[in-house]
Amino acid sequence: MKAIAAAAVAVAVCTAYRADPNPPLAKFKELRDYSSWEEVTDGPHKVLPRIWNLCIAPPPPGWELPHPGAVEAQGEDRYIRVFASPRTARLMRGSRLERYPKGSVVAKVKLGEGSSHPVAVAFMIKRKPGSNPEGRDWQYLLFEGRPLRLSAKGAPSTCQGCHGKQAYTDGLYRSYLSDGHVAAKP
Repeated sequence: MKAIAAAAVAVAVCTAYRADPNPPLAKFKELRDYSSWEEVTDGPHKVLPRIWNLCIAPPPPGWELPHPGAVEAQGEDRYIRVFASPRTARLMRGSRLERYPKGSVVAKVKLGEGSSHPVAVAFMIKRKPGSNPEGRDWQYLLFEGRPLRLSAKGAPSTCQGCHGKQAYTDGLYRSYLSDGHVAAKP
């Protein structure tokens, strides 16, 4: 069953991407209902602007500013909410794991101060061993803008540059968990 779910996500991603290089999140049936998954943050979790701004797609050549993943208002606080597929949420709340199983899915929602509409949603989908060693075998999908559209897929340097180095918890930082007992080591 787990393999079937992982395969369904892969098929949905490939099919939606082939039809439109920047499809909206709504086309990804297995991902679009991420907000119905278990939230592993205790509501919006405040993050430092410099950390929040690291999680954006690399701008393609000729991209006009502002970047859809950036918040335009200076001085406003930035927040994330993290959701995980049911099995993944249970694993995240337990002891740290050195390796999440294939098919694990995590969604990080980026919010600006006072807004419930996401500026971006980043998904990490665990793939088979060896599929992306530099990114700890996670596939990254980043949706930005209004409406949320796919802006990066696969192994963007902005994603795996941080998450690939996080060996302590297999690419997940987890410092946002409400009890704090599984925060990542620096």
